Amino acid sequence: MKVFKFGGASVKSAEGVINLSKIISDKLEKGDIVVVSAMGKTTAGLEEMAFKVLAGNNQYVADFESIRIYHQEIVESLFGQQPEHVAVAGQIDELFDKLSFTLRAERTAGDRAFLDLVLSYGEILSTSIVAVYLQHQQMAVQWKDIRKYIRTDGQYGAARVDWVPTINGIQTGLASEDKIVVTQGYIASTSAGETTTLGKEGSDFTAAIIARACGAEGVTFWKDVPGVYNADPKSQPDATPYQMLSYRQVVEMTYYGAKVIHPKTMRPLAESGIPLHVRSFLEPELPGTMITGEAEEDDSSQMIFKHNQVLVSFKIINLEFISEHNIGLIFYTFDRLGIQTNIIQSSATSCTFAFDFDEDRLEKLLEALADKFSMYFNKGLTLATFGNVADEVIETYLAGTEVYLRQASRTKVRVLYKALQ
Repeated sequence: MKVFKFGGASVKSAEGVINLSKIISDKLEKGDIVVVSAMGKTTAGLEEMAFKVLAGNNQYVADFESIRIYHQEIVESLFGQQPEHVAVAGQIDELFDKLSFTLRAERTAGDRAFLDLVLSYGEILSTSIVAVYLQHQQMAVQWKDIRKYIRTDGQYGAARVDWVPTINGIQTGLASEDKIVVTQGYIASTSAGETTTLGKEGSDFTAAIIARACGAEGVTFWKDVPGVYNADPKSQPDATPYQMLSYRQVVEMTYYGAKVIHPKTMRPLAESGIPLHVRSFLEPELPGTMITGEAEEDDSSQMIFKHNQVLVSFKIINLEFISEHNIGLIFYTFDRLGIQTNIIQSSATSCTFAFDFDEDRLEKLLEALADKFSMYFNKGLTLATFGNVADEVIETYLAGTEVYLRQASRTKVRVLYKALQ
């Protein structure tokens, strides 16, 4: 069986859903599984709305209506006066009624469980519309709620998978022998049934989890770019796509900040030897990039930029040396708060870390370690990773910036910087 994953850009409009149906009709069979993300920028819209609710801002009503109308218009464009229109419209209205009830319930600031529940509606809405449209196109399709099968801990916003019940649940409940299954990415649940999310862009990870559990012959990610590039093609016009990559190469690229594939995706695929194909839903005839364990190492140039970084420096209050115990305490706190470090540098009396900025997690980190360390931080930074790039080219990118940290190895230079005003 095969697993296809479609991101939000692929279903941001009625035309996108129609294009998805053509790809599935041409390439999938009964028993295959389709993972679909929230439509367009719905997740970002839901997140902004949820933050307003948590802050006691009643202006969220306008956001709610905007998201509701957006989905209704896609339904109208897909079904028009067809009989399915009434049924799908009623289903979507019911979901928005439930969301409205959730938003009106009493909440406290920083309630990440509430945030995950609100964010889950994006995937539920999109897959509900997609599944009915595929059925409308005479395909044998079954919609299933992935939260019944992927089990996690309660680390809301970046939940960790509980693999044993997850694999058992997917093997016994998710797959269908006589239909194509349409399900959600990004979302899951605890053993108590509380909705969780797998982290931003977590739909890739969902597809990999399903593939590993089912022993899939392959996974295909349908993106808005025709493969994995050596730089961001949207900002670097001379970026070139790879034909083949190894699992290890992709793990390094995602760690450095490449956004084509979710960082946690590769491990379950590599452990099972399942190949990953990255292709373009805009140009499905193109070959894309194949990722396996057999690709040769590539020494071409590479430029990856990771924005919205925060740099935090820890200094021992009593001016002792930074010891393994001190560093262990910092890493333990990072792990407990779900913080993944992107670059580390230490000296005799201090240790510095950069990670993706999250205000809530940063505040909890500072609070948790205030009695052990003096801490200083800088926000709004960019982490650039240059691989096999000439020094003079690197310097052109750093012109007009303030460099906070720089590290170099034989083949890579990593720089944390902030653009000057």
